[in-house]
Amino acid sequence: MTRQALVVGINRYPFTEQNLTLASKDAEEIARVLRDYGQFDSVKVLPEICQDGAIKVEEKGLVKGEILQEEISKLFNPANNNYPDTALLFFAGHGLLQTSAQNELKGYLCPSDVEPSGEFAIPFDWLRDELIKSQVRNQIVWLDCCHSGAFTNENFDQAYTTNQNRPEVSRWLVAACRQFQEAVAVEDHGLLTRLLLRGLNPHQDERGDWINSTNLNAFINDERQKDPKLKTFEQRFRSNLLGEAINFWQKLGASESQAPKNVPINWREVSQNALAERQKLTTNPLTTGDGVEHTLDDIYVPLGLVEKVKKEKRPGEVSPEEGSQFYQPEKEYEEVTRTYKNDEFFAQVLKQGQSPKSQGRRLAVTGEPGAGKTTLLQKIAQWVAAETERDVAIWVSLADLQRRNVEEYLLQKWLKDALGAVRVTPEMEDALALLFKSGRVWLLLDGVDEMGSSNPLATVANQISGWVASARVVVTCRQNVWDAGKNALEGFDVYRNLDFDYPEGVGQFIHRWFARHPELGERLLAELAKDGKERIRDTVRNPLRLALLCRAWQIRQGGLPETKAGLYRQFAEALYEWKQEAFPTKSKQRKELNAALGRLALRGMEQSESRFRLREGLVTEVLGETDEPLCKLALDLGWLNLVGVAVENPDERVYAFYHPTFQEYFAALAVDDWGYFLHHVPDNPSLGTYRIFEKQWKEVILLWFGREDVQKEKKEAFIEKLVNFDDGCGSWNYPKVDRGFYEYRAYFLAGAIVPEFKDSRLADEIVSQIFKSCVSYLYSIKAGANAVLVETDSSRAINHLIRILDETSDESTRRSAADNLGKIAGANEGAIAHLSQLLAETSHEYTHSRVADILGEIAVGNEWASARLNQLLADTSPEYSRVADNLVKIAVGNEGAIARLSQLLAETSDDDTRSRVANILGEIAVGNEGAIARLSQLLAETSDDNTRSRVADILGEIAVGNEGVIAQLSQLFNKTSHNDKQVDQLYSSKSPILDQSSQRRVSDLFSKTAKGNKGAIDRLIQLLDENNKLTRATAADILNRIEIGTEGVIDRLIQLIDQNSDELIQRMVADILGRIEAGHEGAIKCLIQLLGETSAESTRRVIANSLGKIAVGNEEAIFRLLQLLDKTSDENTRRIVAYILGKIIVTDEQYCRLVAVLKHNLNKNIYQNKFDLYEQCYQLIWQCAQNLTYPEFYTAYNQKTNNVLQKLWQYLNRPRF
Repeated sequence: MTRQALVVGINRYPFTEQNLTLASKDAEEIARVLRDYGQFDSVKVLPEICQDGAIKVEEKGLVKGEILQEEISKLFNPANNNYPDTALLFFAGHGLLQTSAQNELKGYLCPSDVEPSGEFAIPFDWLRDELIKSQVRNQIVWLDCCHSGAFTNENFDQAYTTNQNRPEVSRWLVAACRQFQEAVAVEDHGLLTRLLLRGLNPHQDERGDWINSTNLNAFINDERQKDPKLKTFEQRFRSNLLGEAINFWQKLGASESQAPKNVPINWREVSQNALAERQKLTTNPLTTGDGVEHTLDDIYVPLGLVEKVKKEKRPGEVSPEEGSQFYQPEKEYEEVTRTYKNDEFFAQVLKQGQSPKSQGRRLAVTGEPGAGKTTLLQKIAQWVAAETERDVAIWVSLADLQRRNVEEYLLQKWLKDALGAVRVTPEMEDALALLFKSGRVWLLLDGVDEMGSSNPLATVANQISGWVASARVVVTCRQNVWDAGKNALEGFDVYRNLDFDYPEGVGQFIHRWFARHPELGERLLAELAKDGKERIRDTVRNPLRLALLCRAWQIRQGGLPETKAGLYRQFAEALYEWKQEAFPTKSKQRKELNAALGRLALRGMEQSESRFRLREGLVTEVLGETDEPLCKLALDLGWLNLVGVAVENPDERVYAFYHPTFQEYFAALAVDDWGYFLHHVPDNPSLGTYRIFEKQWKEVILLWFGREDVQKEKKEAFIEKLVNFDDGCGSWNYPKVDRGFYEYRAYFLAGAIVPEFKDSRLADEIVSQIFKSCVSYLYSIKAGANAVLVETDSSRAINHLIRILDETSDESTRRSAADNLGKIAGANEGAIAHLSQLLAETSHEYTHSRVADILGEIAVGNEWASARLNQLLADTSPEYSRVADNLVKIAVGNEGAIARLSQLLAETSDDDTRSRVANILGEIAVGNEGAIARLSQLLAETSDDNTRSRVADILGEIAVGNEGVIAQLSQLFNKTSHNDKQVDQLYSSKSPILDQSSQRRVSDLFSKTAKGNKGAIDRLIQLLDENNKLTRATAADILNRIEIGTEGVIDRLIQLIDQNSDELIQRMVADILGRIEAGHEGAIKCLIQLLGETSAESTRRVIANSLGKIAVGNEEAIFRLLQLLDKTSDENTRRIVAYILGKIIVTDEQYCRLVAVLKHNLNKNIYQNKFDLYEQCYQLIWQCAQNLTYPEFYTAYNQKTNNVLQKLWQYLNRPRF
């Protein structure tokens, strides 16, 4: 049985100026009930918007009459005669009653474009005729609008005689009021909608087994009479029932034999119970025991989150020495960061969907081990339960997948556990899939790095498909794993957990932890504040390490360690003492258990899959049976915990260390010799061991270096091998490119090791060399060095950077040193002083602006820095916009800054500068009368719409209650409301020619209404053939904003390319094809063919961009782009193609092929004469080096290029059939 519904809720009526407020909400709720319980194959809503991953009713959307009529006709009389068994129309909006030209009283439905005269309204008798001629057996119409009783008065019976071949029809028509009455709202819904929702609720059992048209009709009328509040309204429902009762769905109490296919499940309750049960099973031993119980909320301190956003490219921002960066792909410009503090992330990103790529639908939380990623995910789950009405949070620990994909895990494991079912029925599976499709699910995927996969990000990307993809997804992942494979989840917005600030955040956590024993907390804070404790202060800004410290201090009240390994050792010792009374142990037992845990941890780390999930067979092989002393002790102490069963054998249990970092710590204890990590066989790497290049071993290596029981000579020998590693892949003697790809990787690992081995004789040299790499000409080297400079010994790095500032006059080097100080120096007084001095001394404009930016980040509250920026603002007018931007960060409420900015508004006539300065005043001048007066003057003077709009917004924020401003804003509103109406009129017109100023707004409006509308999309495609360039540009802009999903539309676009030689049309269509579903073979083939035919570089770039979106992993697309990279002489095309190749290559085989094909471009001649080609090839091969094992890369790099090229060209020129 097929069911289809059209649900319409119209609030906006621009021409009658009688807007509504609840119609869209009524429609949204009706659509939700039909989707959740009605087993409808299709529930289409108008006006629709994609929000939070689901199609919803747009509150301010418009619905034109011709669109509404078309959709009603398609519902009851589809063009293909594929009639559904049941069709339901719900309409909430205005209804109209007018006398016709024949002097008859007629009723109408009102679309958005209805005129005050009634023109464009939809007659009820037209709707009647649509029902009469329809072959749909079950017809339902609910009209919650004024005068809707005129529809039920229409003569249906007389018309039946004109359609003798129609099937037996069951029909239920409901009108909210009589013909001459108005429909009213009661609180948050229209009266009819309110009772329909109440009657359709399956969570009741008063009316019999099934909710159907007969008993629901009786229910809404009875309830209206029984409810004392509703009885007071004069409004009376009108209804017509014809034929047999139409079933909707069953009540919850129905027997299993009668149960409908769509089993009603309270998913909110189910998911919250599952989350609570999970919380019980994963209680952290850190926070419990010894008479102390800390809940998550007791000790939770919000961490800052940092989001990488695209830096706007503006002329003058890039120095001549760095001019090539103008043409870097935008991805490489993602350096400007936005920081969220406290609950800003929840309010702005989760609630409002303010994220640049996915609008809050695809989020990744990254960070180092113990950075609080899982804790934040738990808080997100709590937030979903507390702050949303209907959404459902589902948690999946990715390490538990065990060879299943996400969909299989949800259906086979999560669903069974959550429902407590003996077996999962197909009905349960369908119900879960429907829940996902409703867009209400938040899928929380914890621990991408813990998956048993060589490329976990690509694995996750492939599994977020089908109905699973309808959910909002949040993943957590260790930073190094994310960086190694980030292209696989490029559509995710990335937020990195920041460490706690010191002393504020660290102090707050310690005070919460020791709330019952504040004197212990104060003693710990005093110990941390002592001189010489800088390193440990930095170390415990990590939440897990700080929790370890608090627990150890609570038990032992001892001294503070210097390294991470020392901290974990201290915690291990404290744990034994903490458990001593319940589980007594002697020194010998502890050593034996530590050694055994080390062997087990190492065996687990060596697993190709599920490194952090240890099957019972492995555990008992190393520790003995679970009832034998060693294994039992590990379980009693909490070092190991039961976390589930093996997917291959449900009878075999699975265990895990209570946190992956402790598995890494014990694994480090089990490694006697550094040869375990590195055994280099230069001539045949396949015979060697290269764990130094495997990301899962990095933390183990760092912990190994922090061990006090390892001889210093062994550590020196190991770090020297890293510094002098020879990868055998080319000779490198170019300026600022002095190492091979894996030589850089080894050196950067040495840089990360320095904090754990601070007394290495090579430490200073390593830090110095890393900074030299920070000023490389090549972005890949520079980015890698910048990343490791943040990881290395901060005191050494800060001192070295300050020395660079003092000793060099090279502006590029100074800026790089300043940039890195901004990342690692915090509020370091020496760094601030030297940066302020540089700001005073340099005459280089770009250096001025960069240093101003940095001081804006690290000198918050520093009076000297504020004074210097104020002085610069007065002295250097060409860059005052940037300087002003930084004043907002450090000068809130500063009268001098406010006065200077207000003066700027008076002095400049540049609209962009005015807008920027106004923005800053909005941040720092709340309530300041002088600023308010100046902004009010600007509001009256400016003719720029954007500036006027922004200034009005700012005054609304900083001038609350100011009568003069209120009057001025009211006057502005009156002046601009007519313009909005004009735009609505333009939107309604059929003219394809649009003026420049209206193009964008018309695009905004039309893109919302054209989604899924085949007629509108066909018209837009036709407009691409128009002669008027502005018309074509507008059509292309709209098509780029909406989903182009149907085969017919895609075929039409491909045909347009095939039949048209106009470069502009080809380019626009190629751009639009980049918006369709990835993997469409026809579109990919069309783009590849066009790439081979066109010689226009701009078209080539557009095609490459589109292939980057829809041809990920496609062999022929990769080959053709490689060919273009090699033959094009256009630098911009090269950069784009190289960037796209980096996006679409996903397999190890493809990486190896790319290395072999491109390595011939890494030579001295190309370096000197075609540096851009050298740079792009280097960057691509660098990416390969981050994803291939060293032996794989070595083999690919050292094979003969001619053989590879010959095979490539043979493939490209193979016969076509």
